[in-house]
Amino acid sequence: MPTFSPVRLRAARAQAGLTQRKLGSMTGVTGTAICNYEVGRYTPQPHVIGRLAQALGLAYADLCEPEDDELFEVLATLDESRRRRALAYLSGKTA
Repeated sequence: MPTFSPVRLRAARAQAGLTQRKLGSMTGVTGTAICNYEVGRYTPQPHVIGRLAQALGLAYADLCEPEDDELFEVLATLDESRRRRALAYLSGKTA
């Protein structure tokens, strides 16, 4: 099962110009719940991820971490310096 991405939720909500409270009311959860999802304190249940995606006009997978093959495809498009920084970031090290 795909892994929910707090960062992608936060970015999608901001891109849509919605407050946490508004997105919450659109999806049947509180603004506090949206905040907790965005900071990674809690992970929404799959049906809630589906409602969030629908409210934001996205596919379910758009609110999940990319699969490894997607990461490799993106990394392949980067020059060597950026690839090293991205890999360091992904492994939790500073570049």
